[in-house]
Amino acid sequence: MVETRMRLSTLDETHITEFSNDAYNNNNYEFECIVKEPKPNRESFMRVMELCKEKSCNGMWRNVRERSKSLDISIGSFRITIFGKHYIELYFRNDTLENIPRGTWCVIHKTPEKAEYLSIGCKINLKKEIPVDPNSSEFSNILANWKRLKKSFRLKNRYSYLVEELYSVDLTAVRTGKVANSLRESGTLSSKETYEIEVEYLPDVMNETRTEHNMQLWTEIMESILCSFRNSWKITSITQIHDVEKAYYETILQRKIGNDLTEIRDNKSRYKISPQVISLNMDRLRIMKQKALEYYVTPKSDGLRMTGFICDTGELFIFSSKSELYQPTGYIFHEEYFGSVFDGEMILNTKNGDKLADYLVFDCYYYKGRDIRSKLFNERLEHAKEIVAAVQTVHQTNLGVTPRVLLKKFIPMTTDKFHSECKECFKDIENDIYENDGLIFTPIDKVGGNSLYDKVSTKKFIKSGKEFKRLLKWKDSTFNSIDFRIRFLNEIEKPFKVGDEYVMTKFMNCSLHVTYDKDPKPFTRDDFIEEMNNTGDASLSYNKHYESQFKPFDPEDDNACSIQIPMYDGQLRCKENDTWDGQKITNSDIVEFVYDKNLDSEFRWIPIRVRKDKDKPNFHKVALDIWQSYHFPVTKEIMTGEEKIPSNHDVIDTYYNNGDDTSGDSDLRRFHRLHVKHAIFENTIGKTTGKKLLDLGSGKGGDIPRYIEFDANVLGVDNSLDNLHNQNNGAYRRLLNIISGMKSKSKKRQSDNFPLDKVVFITGDAGKPFNNPSTFDLPNSDGIYKRYVIDNNIFGKNHTFDAATVFFALHYFFKDEKTLDTFLANVANNIKVGGYFGGCCYDGEIIDKKLTENDDMDLVYRDSNDSEILRIRKKYEGKLSDDSKSLGKEIHVLVQSIDMIHPEYLVNFKFFAKKLFELGFKIVPENSNNFEMYYKNQNKIVLSEGEQNASFLNRTFVFQRFSYGTETIDNNKILDDENI
Repeated sequence: MVETRMRLSTLDETHITEFSNDAYNNNNYEFECIVKEPKPNRESFMRVMELCKEKSCNGMWRNVRERSKSLDISIGSFRITIFGKHYIELYFRNDTLENIPRGTWCVIHKTPEKAEYLSIGCKINLKKEIPVDPNSSEFSNILANWKRLKKSFRLKNRYSYLVEELYSVDLTAVRTGKVANSLRESGTLSSKETYEIEVEYLPDVMNETRTEHNMQLWTEIMESILCSFRNSWKITSITQIHDVEKAYYETILQRKIGNDLTEIRDNKSRYKISPQVISLNMDRLRIMKQKALEYYVTPKSDGLRMTGFICDTGELFIFSSKSELYQPTGYIFHEEYFGSVFDGEMILNTKNGDKLADYLVFDCYYYKGRDIRSKLFNERLEHAKEIVAAVQTVHQTNLGVTPRVLLKKFIPMTTDKFHSECKECFKDIENDIYENDGLIFTPIDKVGGNSLYDKVSTKKFIKSGKEFKRLLKWKDSTFNSIDFRIRFLNEIEKPFKVGDEYVMTKFMNCSLHVTYDKDPKPFTRDDFIEEMNNTGDASLSYNKHYESQFKPFDPEDDNACSIQIPMYDGQLRCKENDTWDGQKITNSDIVEFVYDKNLDSEFRWIPIRVRKDKDKPNFHKVALDIWQSYHFPVTKEIMTGEEKIPSNHDVIDTYYNNGDDTSGDSDLRRFHRLHVKHAIFENTIGKTTGKKLLDLGSGKGGDIPRYIEFDANVLGVDNSLDNLHNQNNGAYRRLLNIISGMKSKSKKRQSDNFPLDKVVFITGDAGKPFNNPSTFDLPNSDGIYKRYVIDNNIFGKNHTFDAATVFFALHYFFKDEKTLDTFLANVANNIKVGGYFGGCCYDGEIIDKKLTENDDMDLVYRDSNDSEILRIRKKYEGKLSDDSKSLGKEIHVLVQSIDMIHPEYLVNFKFFAKKLFELGFKIVPENSNNFEMYYKNQNKIVLSEGEQNASFLNRTFVFQRFSYGTETIDNNKILDDENI
């Protein structure tokens, strides 16, 4: 292995030698080197601070100033410096130097002589600084006009370290205000801190003899500082780093970018290629286990995720999402692999604390400059393996560590051995030298998901760096944390248990805040009406990111946004090793918290770290995911099979509400929409003259085209507010887009003639009575639909609708007899004699029969590519009877298109028809059929055998009302009809 040092250009060395010689030969010259690029921030400043503290322990570096406060006041070429907090406060009160003792301040006449920028991102200055007698004539005029003169102020907090009695490393936190007459007016004291890092040459610090500049020592000092500052183990020129960055973007964009690098940097979020993982919760675990053959598992190392890029020299450069400079590694591959891009984790310490520099590769996105993200994971992994084996040269780091580039171990998963494979991965973690804090489950898919690459131009950049719902991260919930912004409220005093005793202790009441997304604003009925009355094009409007108290749900907890933290010596601190003596917490800090639900509610959040590297708290969505992991944890015992995966009884509406709103439009969905649904509309509202339709479970308005085709006057009722108000694809947005897009023959907008009340969507639960307006007052609806129902007397009169429909949602109401009776009463109370009630859903008798034939094992249906499209699992006991005992027969349905499990209840049509007959409805046999009949009566859409089998589990129904109550009719004739 080869050891390397920071190399200066010949021009750099020439300038440094020239400046240092001038400073050596002239007492009035000051030679300094200031770190400029990238601009120092608190995080990089603190890294250099830690380096200096560590170096000061070996005797070669020593601390000569610790938090030395001074105030620089500049007037023209004069700089007045006041030393010490006490005298700065004295000046602040009086705005004059008269009351400040001589010797606590000084005057310098400064003259810049030379300045040059070095290739390593630093600026060297040669300044002439001559002490000035405050009583001199040249300064007395300034003192005489002091209060009238404009001044610039710099409040400095400096740490200085002397290196081998020759160089001073100065770290300064600076506050600078506007130019003003007084310190108070300048706002300096309340301004934001900036940070400065400089190395000054001190040839006569010993005051005995002058010492010449030592280029080797100076270079070593600068290399140590810059490595800590950049968080890198090798320093190269800024120009080379920028060239590598440019080459990276030209690789991923597959084009030359010319002078566009600055613009690309400013918008780099558009060019992310590394997909984001999501947390593994119970629902995702159930799905993943069923699809285990499509996954690999690997340990989640506790390192920094970094992208790796091989430049034209073969050297690997790495960078994270927050890197301001790409970092050279000294790890050289064969030059033929130029343009290859890795995804990996950078590990700098073993679990025992030993230093290392290991880059663990877990994916490859570009190979020799070619985009391979559209390849499956196995193929990408083979490319990564090939590149990793092609190492040519490795240079040691500045700490003498030999870096390594390693390919992570991936364990293929199977459904049968899922838990044993997880155990194998946990065993690898135990034996690993690295600190690991979880598991990563990587799917075999293309990078970011297969759908990203469907029908996309090869010339168009594909942004794969989004959240990828199949890329899953498991982490023990006890280690999950949330970054909150903390707000101090008020102090209280109460008993606090310390050991076995209670001590009266002061606490600070605090509120915890998260960031809420820049989500589109809801697009309500009022917005729809306003847009319809406008002549311009419809536009999206958005909320801005904002911070607010954390208000979780699933489960709800009103106390989750509050915490009490004990105060010691008037300060709040993080908890560290069971004591409250960690980092100091100040108001508005971003603080990392863990959660212990076994503690009293006011103490459950435990602060463990102040996040100085963050400027905003976690997003609400992220915080909510972690919150749910605390209460419904996927434990290690569940992952290893020692505990069963608990069942899920939550009702998930996505399938039914989003059935017509997926990114693709499969033949199966087209068949259901264009043939089955069309037939139901044709045989219900299409046969009436009044055309007034009650659509129950109307979702996001997927049937608006059919409303318009049949000229229906529609009231849609749905139990999801988002289905109505979603800015992008909610029912009202969709209605506006469809109407606005229609053109009449005169080219006028069809919307000009479209009545605003022809199609109305309201929120409501069809399993609750419609004659109670509270049914339509869903959470967060602000009562707008309750008021609409009351103001327009929507359900004040019975039997005002000509037809009612319910598509793929009927099963909800077969949960129990009360829910079903209420739903059917809503239908009966609103449909006229002669009117119709129609819809479609799974045929419970068919599914019950098939489950029995399959020994109650899962029913699985696949498309022509052998990809699973539907899975049905039995969750009930016994058989499906023809009476009320058929209610509550639960099945779990996994639909591939939404990748989510949801519960349903089987529908027994004989029992359903009997209940409707008692309310005055009789079946229309010729319009009540299995989906197979509709498929055979068309020839435009061709379904695979698996798609047909999945579709033919469904049936339609159409009932016509013959009376407002039970009449003497041969029930057996109706109920025994072979079409039921």
